[in-house]
Amino acid sequence: MNTKITNLKERVAIITGASGSIGSAVSLKLARAGAIIIGISRNKKLLLELDDKIRKISDRNMIIVNEDLTKPEIIETIGQAIQNRFGKIDILISTAAITGNLSPVSHITNKDWDNVFAINLLSNFHLLKTFDKLLRSSKHANLVFTTCSQSSLPKPFWGAYGASKAALEQLIKIYAKEMEETTVYTNLIDPGPVRSELRRSVFPGENQRLLANASDIADRYIELTEVSCKKNGQHIIVKK
Repeated sequence: MNTKITNLKERVAIITGASGSIGSAVSLKLARAGAIIIGISRNKKLLLELDDKIRKISDRNMIIVNEDLTKPEIIETIGQAIQNRFGKIDILISTAAITGNLSPVSHITNKDWDNVFAINLLSNFHLLKTFDKLLRSSKHANLVFTTCSQSSLPKPFWGAYGASKAALEQLIKIYAKEMEETTVYTNLIDPGPVRSELRRSVFPGENQRLLANASDIADRYIELTEVSCKKNGQHIIVKK
């Protein structure tokens, strides 16, 4: 898929889970289009590798944020730094997520449940809460949050993950409703099965060559970051 990218020059873009397959692919395409990339991940090594790639295709480095988004105070610090430097956020793409240990509901530990919800749901809540003013300060802000089929199609052993994504979808749809009279446009995207290390860890016997490539999936995210895109409150399902 070849997406024509326009109107991204100097747009301030935050990508959570930037070191992951989709996050890094999206970051590279945004950087190539001229956006200012703020990449957030707990994996410093992969963030540095992504920054090296971005420097080869862009006239600036990625702003590396090697932090844990499960801590609200970290998000507040990030928000203040962005306020001081840019005064706005134009693009927010959330790809950070964990599956947790797949097990029957009765076997899910409190710790695992809390960890899955902290990353998949609560971190996104705090991003919206903290960044709301910065997003409203943009002339045209686009937000894209990543979901999955497990949010609406119950699958055994996916209790914590499925529940966290179902809750995320409601939160994002409600926020989109609240933003209907603003220039903040918020959508959900279900990328489907994507070739990645995370996918391989959950389904080790799966033939990865049959899965979608993260770079192609990234095009669907990029479409939702164009200044011309005024879609809001949509749940987009990517089909290979």
